[in-house]
Amino acid sequence: MLSPKINPQTPAPVIHFVPLKVRDIKKETADCVSISFEISTDQKEAFVYKQGQYLPIRTYINGEEVRRSYSICSSPLDNELRIAVKNVEGGVFSQYANTLLQKGDVLDVMPPIGKFFTELDEQHTKKYVAIAAGSGITPIISIIKTTLLTEPNSQFLLVFGNKNRQSIIFKEEIEALKNRFINRFSVIHILSRERTDTLLNFGRIDEAKCKVLFEKAIPVLHTDEFFICGPGEMIMTVKDTLEILGVERKRIHFELFTTTGLKKQTTSTNQSQKQSTTHKSKITIKQRGSGRRAAAHRLAHALGRPLLVIPTPALITLEQRARTALLGQAFAAARLRDAVPYLADADALF
Repeated sequence: MLSPKINPQTPAPVIHFVPLKVRDIKKETADCVSISFEISTDQKEAFVYKQGQYLPIRTYINGEEVRRSYSICSSPLDNELRIAVKNVEGGVFSQYANTLLQKGDVLDVMPPIGKFFTELDEQHTKKYVAIAAGSGITPIISIIKTTLLTEPNSQFLLVFGNKNRQSIIFKEEIEALKNRFINRFSVIHILSRERTDTLLNFGRIDEAKCKVLFEKAIPVLHTDEFFICGPGEMIMTVKDTLEILGVERKRIHFELFTTTGLKKQTTSTNQSQKQSTTHKSKITIKQRGSGRRAAAHRLAHALGRPLLVIPTPALITLEQRARTALLGQAFAAARLRDAVPYLADADALF
């Protein structure tokens, strides 16, 4: 989609936080809630969104400003704006949202942003595959619902990794979609801490599991679009396996998260290839506090390259070709798991 041309003499529109009242809070699992917002008539245009986008959010907890970004789990066709927040150990906002936030409270919210989607068309006859783990289902469920409703001739397969049945976010909604689109939507659940009747449904979404899935369950070369969301290590493993099997990079779309719910870069892999022809990773860390700034410098030393440190809430941005396994090792070596909220282990993250 082409961006509108802006007259150089006309200042670009400034996007501000808007106070939105919490309309509803729904308990999705024991450690995850979804939150919907009241949108007034004069706010509707600003909060029109695409499936797969996310909302930057700001609030004040114990007198300190806290900013996070959370994916939208509702569909643009649902006539509501809803996010999901997984409770993360040590997560300031996630714990607040899961235990203290109430209906009628007000949060500062920016209009939706993000590019984790493809354009839909009712004339399309496509085959989509989404691979998600834990709270990575949040943007994926929006993509699935919107696609099935918009493209009546398309099909969607979801591979969803979790610890056990009780930890499956949107479990009832997923089952309802299966029943509604019985011939067009299917799900493969993979559980890491609960034994299942078949080996395919037990374990983690790692390299070995990908090989089995792509050999026995997913017609890789006949799939039009892949969406991947979850822990960085899982995403890179799935992406690399797909590329080895001959899937074009432009058909692989993924989104990375940090443990605090802050967004990382979102793209299809061919976009990052256009941006850089080298294998070097560029990392930006935005942190609060001198202690975390020092930790960031230790990370720079571990990685052997400089970092740009800005005193704002924690956010990591990296080119998609950066290997998260390598980053995870560097973070562990630098003892930065508290300073930089990123973990490669799926269970630690989700």
